[in-house]
Amino acid sequence: MFYTAGSIKDLLEEETRVFFLKQIEISKRLHNSKIVALAAHHDCGAFGGMANFKDEKEEFSFYQDVLEKARVVVLENFPDAKVEKYFIGLKPTGNKWKITVKKIK
Repeated sequence: MFYTAGSIKDLLEEETRVFFLKQIEISKRLHNSKIVALAAHHDCGAFGGMANFKDEKEEFSFYQDVLEKARVVVLENFPDAKVEKYFIGLKPTGNKWKITVKKIK
């Protein structure tokens, strides 16, 4: 498992894609990983944050599309992988965050 800022965006962009595909390849080779879990989150700065959307519904729809495009990239390179997609909701509540995770079909 690895995390980087803007990773879904960078997986979709040709000039940065190779790094992310290499990480998947290493995980498959060394750990026999079979599942690639892709996640996007609310108010992601790599995509310009909430300023780019009129509301959370539009934002969620955007990330559904982005995650599907990322799924296709992964499967083009690892056709035997099972790819799961998730959207992570983040809401500040006082001095903590309320986190929700929604699996996307």
